[in-house]
Parts: sequence; structure tokens; C-alpha cells
Amino acid sequence: MKKSRVLGLMITMGMMAAMQTSACAADDVQLTYWYWADTPEQSELMQSIVKEYNETNTMNVTVNAEENAWNGGAYVEDMYVAVAGGGGPDISTFRASGASMYNNGGYLLNLTDYVNDWEDKDAIPETYWNLISESTATDGEYYLMPWTCETLYVYYRPSIFEEAGIEVPTTYEEFMNAIEKCTMDTDGDGKTDVYGLALRGSGGQETWYYFINAAGGSFDDLTSAESVAGMEAFKSIYTNGWAPETATTDAYSEIMANFKSGAAAMVIHHIGSSVDMVNTFGDDVDAFTLPASESGNQWDALTDTEIAVMSSTQYPEECFDFAKFMSTGKGQEMWFEGTNKSNLNSKIAETDAFKNNKFLQVTLDGVDHAGSFPFTPY
Repeated sequence: MKKSRVLGLMITMGMMAAMQTSACAADDVQLTYWYWADTPEQSELMQSIVKEYNETNTMNVTVNAEENAWNGGAYVEDMYVAVAGGGGPDISTFRASGASMYNNGGYLLNLTDYVNDWEDKDAIPETYWNLISESTATDGEYYLMPWTCETLYVYYRPSIFEEAGIEVPTTYEEFMNAIEKCTMDTDGDGKTDVYGLALRGSGGQETWYYFINAAGGSFDDLTSAESVAGMEAFKSIYTNGWAPETATTDAYSEIMANFKSGAAAMVIHHIGSSVDMVNTFGDDVDAFTLPASESGNQWDALTDTEIAVMSSTQYPEECFDFAKFMSTGKGQEMWFEGTNKSNLNSKIAETDAFKNNKFLQVTLDGVDHAGSFPFTPY
């Protein structure tokens, strides 16, 4: 064979190989995924979930997970600035409260057609789909995928209740009494050793509104006598010395530290803290739903985390595939196993692990009277 022909064949084969390599590279979809985590353990779990998806998905997708600080809710606003500036992720954990802002800017991908064609749509509670639709004021349209939802409740230490000589509160009035009674000087030195409630100042708006509602107030008129009375009751927990002196600025980490150290008898949070609580206290931790007032007023916060796909992504189908994995696939299973948090989909709710978890049952106790802060069109 002539040298020129051999050289030609070699060049042709090289070009074909290069084209194949280029095609493979083009098919290798890289997605940027932003998320926040409440604890180092949750951060590690999220990385494991993403690793599982990268190793098992059939769309040749690699998700690159980047953790960002929640920062008292500034996460959503910071990401908005990044996305509006032409950056940010393809897909992200999200809060429905920010959906109006993003949707008004045209930054959320409309997922309605994807959702309606999705075989697992009906596994998600209808109330959750309603919340997602209401968040963008688009009836029957969905710009978010459900990831987790939970209600707030009160964690308490049975041993401290026993020492204080009180039972689990069944009314708002009894709850206020329990906060007072559990504030104790246990060693007789004239200083408080245990506070009744690890009150959250930074990011504690849901707790604040619980007290307003219990007093008969509402969002409709926060200047009413009832609303003001609820705010005064909330403030009195601090001014009466039933909460730590740092309560005005305490956020999630601080209230958890106060409760876990034994410096507080109660703390208000949700199912996401339950694994850590049991690891810390064993059997000496339990929970009760935020109780109704004697007049029947009762409100609980439905806290949520969704998956949002940015409209700027070049890979909408691939993003939705990852979102499905997170909502009802292996990603949701792994998150539930590691945190007890879920979107309450029927696959999870039917498991023994769900049915036998006392904290999940308290979560469900709050669902029928739970709500979200009004969505604002900012």
C-alpha cells in the first residue's frame, strides 16, 4: 500500500476518532446544582445523593453540587442576583416564598407540561401542588418540584417537664405556663440554669405568627388589639426571662445549641432536627404539636423546600430528570432515610419507617391547620 494512501487512512481514522470524542463530550451534560444544608451531616448526605444520581442516570448527566449558606433566607435573594446577572445554577433547592420574585423576572422554567406527563404526579399530596401553584399565582401551573414539606412543632425534654412538675400542654395557655414553669434555677445560686424556650429571634417569624393567631389576630390586620396582644405575648417570653438573653439574635444554630446543651427545656422546629435530637438525648426527647388556644385558634407553619429549574438552563429535560429523582426517586428515599424529611409522597408515607416514627406523626398532627405566609408579588 502506498504511503500516501496509508497516510490518508490514518488521517481519516484520526478525524473519525476526534469526531466521536467530540460527540461524546457534547452528550456529556454538566448541570450546576445549588443547595443549602442545615448540618454537616445533611451536607454529606446531599453529596451522596448527587453521587448516586451521577452513577445511575441514563441521560449521561453529571450534576455538580455546590453548597451555599442559607444565611437566614438570604440564599434565595443572593441566587436571584446571580441569576439576574447571567450566572447562577441550572437547578437549585428553593423556597416557594421566593417564587413570585423569580417568576416575575422570568427566571423560573415552566414545568407544567413535564409535571402533567409525569407518572408520579399523583403520589404528591394535592395540597402541596396547590401551594406550588399559588406561589406564582398561576392556577394549575407549576414552576417548582416538591422536595420536602413539614410542620413546626415543639421538642421538649420529658425529664425537665418532670422536674418542673408539668404535663404536656394541650392548649396555648398551658404552653405559656409550661414555658414559665420550665424556667428554673436548678442549683439555687439565683441564676437561671434552664430556660423554658429556646426562642428564635432571627428567622423566627413563623413562631411569632403562631402567637398572634393564638391570641385571635391574623394577617388581615396586624394592628388589631388581638394581633398586638399576640405580639406582646411573644415578646414577654423574652422580657420575663423565660428565654436566653441572646434570643433576639439567635437563629437556627443558636436555638439548637441551647436546647441540646440543656440550657432550654423546649425548642420549636420540625422533623429535620429529629435524627440529631435522638442521637443527642435518646429517649429523653419528645414532641407535641403547637396547641390551639382555649378559644380554638390554631395555626402552624408549613415549611417547604422545593426544586427550582432556572429558565436559563440549556438542559430542561435533564434538569427535570434530576428533579424527578429528588422528588419520588432514590434521592427522596435517601433524604428521608437520613433526615426523616420528605414531601409526604405516598411511596414514603406507606413505609413502616414513616408510620412508626413518633415525630412524623406529630408532623401530621399539624397539617390540617398549617399554612404559609402570604405570597407577595415582589
